[in-house]
Amino acid sequence: MFRGLSVQAGGTAGATAASLMYRLDAASDGTFYVHLLGSGAAGPSTVLVSVDGGPDEAVSMAAGAMGWSSTSASFTLSEGIHDLVLKPQQGGIQLDKLALSKSSKPPIEASLPKASDIRVNGISLPDFAPGKYSYTVQLPVGTQRVPIVTAASAGAVQVTQSPTLFGTAVVHVTDLDDPYLATDYTVALSGLPTYGAIPERLLPYPIVGAAASDFKSPYSPANAYDNNMSTRLAANGEQWATFDLGQAKPVKYVLISFYNGDQDQYSFDLETSVDNADWTKVYSGYSSRATANLELFQIPLTEARYIKSNGHGNSKDAWNNIVEIVIAGQSPVASVQLDVPDSLSVGQSAAGVLSAVHDDGSQVPLTQGVGFVSSNPGVAAVDSTGTIRAVGAGSTVITATYGLFQDARTLAVVPPAPSRLAAPTNLTAANVTQTTVSLSWQGSAGAAGYGIYKDGTSVTGATYSVTGSVYSATIGGLTAGTLYSFTVKAIDADGGYSPDSNAVAVTTAAAQGGGDNGNNGNNGNNGNNGSDGDNGNNGNNGNNGNNGGDGGNGNNGENGNNGDNGSTAGGLKRRSHSSGSAAPAVGTDTASEPAAGTTTTKISADALDELMSKATADQNGVKTATVQVPEVPGAKAYDLTFPASFVTSMTKKENIAIATPLATVVLPGNMLASASVAASSSVTLTVQSADKNAIGDAALRTQIGDRPLLDIRLQVDGQAVQFNNPLAAVTISVPYTPSEQERKDPEHLIVWYIDGNGQAAKVPSGKYNPATGRVTFTTTHFSLYAISAEYKTFADIDAYGWAKQPIEVLASKGIINGISKDMFAPANTITKADFLLLLVRTLGLSAEVDSNFADVGKSDYYYEEVGIAKKLGISDGVGSNRFNPNEAISRQDMMVLSARALQLASKTAAAKGSTADLQPFADRAQVASYAVDSAIFMVKEGLMTGDGNGLNPQGYATRAETAVLMYKIYNKE
Repeated sequence: MFRGLSVQAGGTAGATAASLMYRLDAASDGTFYVHLLGSGAAGPSTVLVSVDGGPDEAVSMAAGAMGWSSTSASFTLSEGIHDLVLKPQQGGIQLDKLALSKSSKPPIEASLPKASDIRVNGISLPDFAPGKYSYTVQLPVGTQRVPIVTAASAGAVQVTQSPTLFGTAVVHVTDLDDPYLATDYTVALSGLPTYGAIPERLLPYPIVGAAASDFKSPYSPANAYDNNMSTRLAANGEQWATFDLGQAKPVKYVLISFYNGDQDQYSFDLETSVDNADWTKVYSGYSSRATANLELFQIPLTEARYIKSNGHGNSKDAWNNIVEIVIAGQSPVASVQLDVPDSLSVGQSAAGVLSAVHDDGSQVPLTQGVGFVSSNPGVAAVDSTGTIRAVGAGSTVITATYGLFQDARTLAVVPPAPSRLAAPTNLTAANVTQTTVSLSWQGSAGAAGYGIYKDGTSVTGATYSVTGSVYSATIGGLTAGTLYSFTVKAIDADGGYSPDSNAVAVTTAAAQGGGDNGNNGNNGNNGNNGSDGDNGNNGNNGNNGNNGGDGGNGNNGENGNNGDNGSTAGGLKRRSHSSGSAAPAVGTDTASEPAAGTTTTKISADALDELMSKATADQNGVKTATVQVPEVPGAKAYDLTFPASFVTSMTKKENIAIATPLATVVLPGNMLASASVAASSSVTLTVQSADKNAIGDAALRTQIGDRPLLDIRLQVDGQAVQFNNPLAAVTISVPYTPSEQERKDPEHLIVWYIDGNGQAAKVPSGKYNPATGRVTFTTTHFSLYAISAEYKTFADIDAYGWAKQPIEVLASKGIINGISKDMFAPANTITKADFLLLLVRTLGLSAEVDSNFADVGKSDYYYEEVGIAKKLGISDGVGSNRFNPNEAISRQDMMVLSARALQLASKTAAAKGSTADLQPFADRAQVASYAVDSAIFMVKEGLMTGDGNGLNPQGYATRAETAVLMYKIYNKE
């Protein structure tokens, strides 16, 4: 198409420029389209494109993250040399790539590499988001060293540090395979400039208010402490201004920036007061006339709430002009000391601890406001808590920063004892007592032994047994009512260790207490000699047992012995009621009493933070903290309460997995991000075995039979809430033992969702995994969920043996429908709308649909799925906001849409393909240029195999072919 392309003038790709000229060498005549990859400024943005000085064509760029232009420019070119000119029409437009093709559709946008975290001196930017590219960081007054900016990404990261204290650092992220795919982030370091030497221990205090005897509007007193060097307080003549610290504090320093202070010398006094009535003069003098920056004036150390500046004008006139004032004391911290090991082996972890050293030599470990940085993350990485993880052999410097204080230590990382063992998997806990817990895990091939770790420390003397590939051990010596975290490592014959297994959190049963009032059980006699009843209640048949009232709520107290275990340890509290006539629990902090047969667990923020810090990120960078809720005999429901802050963030990178005996529910970190839920609230998740009589549909009850029916619901601060967030899918897995018939064809096990009105719908994502023995599905809302089996077939698919099983499975799961109850029409073509509907359902994609194509109406059965595809960028239509939903879809367009959706859903292989992957297909040249990359991707992933000779890219896809593709996508891990 083109023999060459070169930049002639105006700048380089990836930069903002007034204009760019490219010289093209067209290999043939024809009409060509220009597509631009970049981002627009705020609001509508346009780039004018022209060829050889001809008329301009406008190309529209969307604001925000990088993406292909929503429109293209077309030109008819003859063979030979041409000049192409791009002229951005608004400031802030950034262009990264230029694509020329014979298609009006842009190429598939490769996922631009993004940063997953940016830190300044080891502390993550509080407003960081991968799609936000510019940041400003306010440095504390007195900062002497240029902060260190670091970043994390799945791509390659290069950081150009700021050359000056108040400069800009640039984070450059590139794709590992394609260095031309890159994203830049800027971190501007801002602050108040100072003059001369500033004490290392300067401790600025917040100013909460100000007043003045007079000022010239708009130069008010508030301007003097707004962190803005372009505003000021201005007053003419003998005038004063007071600044309020909110409470009395030890004041030692006052820093003032005077307007034109490098030209004019100011005369002023400083006074201090505790009550704003009695004043003490602590300074009288002049500014240096050497700087307009903050100048330090030291005063005698004094307790003061108010600081008054009495202005006497300056060397030029009678005006008093204060640009900024900072009032400070001296930090009680004289220095900081970082403690880290001298060396670690690859794969080991250790805690780095920064301690404050006071004047008297005492040390206090610092747990908040500390940032940690590794000079060589490829040797050892350090997270925000100071946990150091040895990655590769070598040496690195671990630096810790606390405000203006900093300390550093060198860490050597040595190779580990060689081991290629995989980590043990599926670590679970059961049979929890006050002092013991039973652990089981799936073993690692080739392991010579296993090490068990409690809270990161090896458990000495632990023994284990094995049945098949499942290992078991009972750990003793535990403390009642205490939270523990367990992991397991495999050990090879040479003493090398595998990575950690998944962590499992366990709380031991609380210590038993004496009976309530201790002597009134057994029909008014001394309930079993009046001694300690079961779990602190009063004996069998314990009338009059509880606080002098009728034991067991007026019943005969039988089984009334499972009251509140009532203690809290390690941030975790559990209580259980395992009988229908159980006595009510006391001493808990839940909003209301749980129903009989309910086990309630509460986990603190500290406990969850600890679990999250020990969790290992998966291939998509997602960390999952697993809370194991032990089984309680007779329990029909499990409640777990935890801080809302763990599910109200905007990140999907940290999940909480609540593993109950009935089901495991994985909650994403952004689950309640769109709801008005305060981070300080508490959230309670309930997993309950439901009564099938709650289902009004008799046929559905029969179909479910004795299979699990679960009620999953949510409370915030004790009040029921309706969770429904299309941007945060929850994963639920239910243990299930198939019948003999179901084991023969487990793909026909399905999941039903029953809403509050009793209406039932199939959950397309529901599937049974024989390896785990669980039925797993995703959902964006809570209600009743049931497992069932269904065997759906059609009368016209027997001749399509290659597609029969996929059609039957997808139809049984509610993903695909026939054209009637008994007919599927496998040879019919499929429309674009129907294809997108199937693709979105198969992958379980969701999004908030706030707009759609102009030719897709809200009454159309495919409105939601097409809207999701548009919102997520899977389809951008055919232009002019149109989609042509009823048009038959070609096989190459089917590949393009599928590739985009799969990449969005992160269901891609690590290896990338090449044009060599299309070599076996005789019709490969018929694949349109815009679809080549997609065809390569789909063939490489094994999703498109053709008919043995060709791909038939320009032919229309049939319903049978589509079903086979969806089946492959559905089962792709």
